[in-house]
Amino acid sequence: MTFQEYDRLSIRKENHAPENSRLFPMNISKNQRTIISSTGTQLSRGMKSNTLQAIMLELPSRPASISMIESWVTRIAERYRISPDVHGNILVSVTEAVNNAIIHGNNSDESKVVKVHLKKQNNQLAVRVSDQGCGFDHCKVPDPTAPENILTLGGRGVFLMKRLCDNISFEDNGRTVEMHFKI
Repeated sequence: MTFQEYDRLSIRKENHAPENSRLFPMNISKNQRTIISSTGTQLSRGMKSNTLQAIMLELPSRPASISMIESWVTRIAERYRISPDVHGNILVSVTEAVNNAIIHGNNSDESKVVKVHLKKQNNQLAVRVSDQGCGFDHCKVPDPTAPENILTLGGRGVFLMKRLCDNISFEDNGRTVEMHFKI
């Protein structure tokens, strides 16, 4: 994939993209760790058949940033020809993860950022959402289907992500969630 093709994926060009958001296209060889420069200058050109395809989105921690996710996921779905069902699962899961990262993780502190890293390899997409908050224990999130929680507002994001992803893990004391989807 060329930088021009990634540029078409870039939602920064759309009018509703929050200021200070960044989209970084990356080529990552299988034996390399992901290295992301804040300016995007260390990114290599040209895809080889043995490389992973990756994109990173950096969002300021304000609720308006959440609106970027729908068009970003839609462009990813178009790029990889993802079925409508899987597209919906990715959209809901990533939106919930970004919402939780901005509002609960970073407490809407605009000096902090949320990073969304997408990696495609073979027939699978992995999406990592990371915040700069103090983390949480996903095992202690109340079950929203329990009778005492049915009428509670909120508290369904982690539940939905666990149900819609093919695999999910929480890392770095809950500051990072990685979701896998078969495509």
